[in-house]
Amino acid sequence: MLSLNNQNGSVMVVAIMVLTMVTLIGISASRTSQIESRIAANDQFYWIAFYNAESGLNTAPALISRSISDGADPVPGLCPGISYLPSGSYKADSFYRQLAGFDPYNGQTKEIGLSPIGIDAQVDIQRVKQVYVAGNGAAFGSIGQGNGSARIAICFNLQSDGFGPHAGHVGLEAQYRHIVQE
Repeated sequence: MLSLNNQNGSVMVVAIMVLTMVTLIGISASRTSQIESRIAANDQFYWIAFYNAESGLNTAPALISRSISDGADPVPGLCPGISYLPSGSYKADSFYRQLAGFDPYNGQTKEIGLSPIGIDAQVDIQRVKQVYVAGNGAAFGSIGQGNGSARIAICFNLQSDGFGPHAGHVGLEAQYRHIVQE
């Protein structure tokens, strides 16, 4: 005959229930840790792609200025590891010709590639317009180059695509205005 007052084995049942709960909490914590680790890795991949794209945006104005001031494509080797236009479509002074507005905007060709120097970025440059800018040298925060001399702002849209590990991709856009004295 069974008695309701018999408590033999009840400690074992409580211990098994506690052990089951601790196991479930451990599994949940492990899973959360794995998810957090993946989130941190994806965030790191995003920032690598972002910094690559930003490097492209920071490099483009220097190359544009150099090309416009020289009146030709930048000298090969001047900026080691930076490529201008894809090698298959390259012809002499084509980078400068597009910047100067002689050649139409392609839209399908990235003009600058930074991959050879370990920065996985490509930059597309579009000449948008040119406008006359009023003011003298002091208005531009530079040493005066003659009072009332006319200046032209050549406006460019820059689109930089940066790539990171595991198909990370960030696209950044900026506008650049190059001021030239007429």
